[in-house]
Amino acid sequence: MRQAARSKRTANDNVAASKAEAHVEMKRKYARVYETEDGRKVLDDIINQHCRFDDFTFNPVNPIETYGNAARRDVGLAIRKMIHEKVTDGNAN
Repeated sequence: MRQAARSKRTANDNVAASKAEAHVEMKRKYARVYETEDGRKVLDDIINQHCRFDDFTFNPVNPIETYGNAARRDVGLAIRKMIHEKVTDGNAN
């Protein structure tokens, strides 16, 4: 029984390590795309025109619009986070 638990734990650790490696690689891909001049311009457009970072997102009359605004903002924040988090020694910080 202990061997089965240990084996399951090892398998779970391997899956977690694989997911962490995939996440680190995805961060590197985001960085490669958005480090270029065109990438920065596209990111600026996404953030300022589509994600409503500088806009008031709450609509007291229309809660569905508020939800949509918040969702767009979350996408922009997720992109920004992927770009600005440091990747060192194979680990995302």
